[in-house]
Amino acid sequence: MASGGLPGSYQQVLLTLREGLIRTSHLRASGASAFKWNPSTQGAFTFVDYSFNLVMTNYYNPAPNTPASEAGAVGYALLVSQGGQLYIAMTEIANTAQNKQWVSINRTNFTASSFNRVNSNGLQVTGDNPNFSASGSEITFGYAMGVSHGSSGVFKATESGIDNYSLTLHNGDNGAAVPEPATATLTILLFGIAGVASAKRKKAWAIQR
Repeated sequence: MASGGLPGSYQQVLLTLREGLIRTSHLRASGASAFKWNPSTQGAFTFVDYSFNLVMTNYYNPAPNTPASEAGAVGYALLVSQGGQLYIAMTEIANTAQNKQWVSINRTNFTASSFNRVNSNGLQVTGDNPNFSASGSEITFGYAMGVSHGSSGVFKATESGIDNYSLTLHNGDNGAAVPEPATATLTILLFGIAGVASAKRKKAWAIQR
């Protein structure tokens, strides 16, 4: 969307479903917009910090007038793709009570064990985690997004958005005090429907595209 973000444009998602949960994922996979890190060639990391803003922009059935008694929610989670598998961290929620209000998310010190593999049914497999060590294969970062509601047999549409998606990878004893050049900062600025990704590097850390 060209406007309404924090500030300016933001990435919008529209999902429609019957009761239950539907989830989709979004990865920066190739070209100039790639959002990747390879621990085996670029260096192992221990912690991930991330932040983004999310918003539920509308929730309706079938028109934009939802009774107060009908609850719904959207959720966004940090997504890791490695070795053909998808892993997600905790899901951040915006619900109908926060409709059209931007929610700020800022999480620190997430380790590999903070991420669980998602199986073919969209469920998390506890204890099955990505590999952030020097033996780990290339990682592509992104986000998973889902919506849910409980009205039986009724289609609901949920509009939502994400903006200012940012990651910091730490290689050290803790995520709070890591000297240069052991911190690599990667930032995605989401513009319009397609989005534009940018990556920043600090000194000895090279981001391969």
